[in-house]
Amino acid sequence: IYESRFMLVMVIMNSRMEFDIALHVLRLTEKCWDADMKQRPSFIEIIKHLEKIKENLPSDHHWHLFTS
Repeated sequence: IYESRFMLVMVIMNSRMEFDIALHVLRLTEKCWDADMKQRPSFIEIIKHLEKIKENLPSDHHWHLFTS
């Protein structure tokens, strides 16, 4: 089941993305779906985590289209 979730993340995130960044997204996704609601990150925590991921992306990555 872990491999299928990882493959889904790779497809969503673009298969050219570096492996470690995809793993960070997978871990965040798992935290968001934790059975214990108290263990799930807040929206602010999610945004901060995504911003850290974005900092490690190449400057031409499509996520940079959403820079304010």
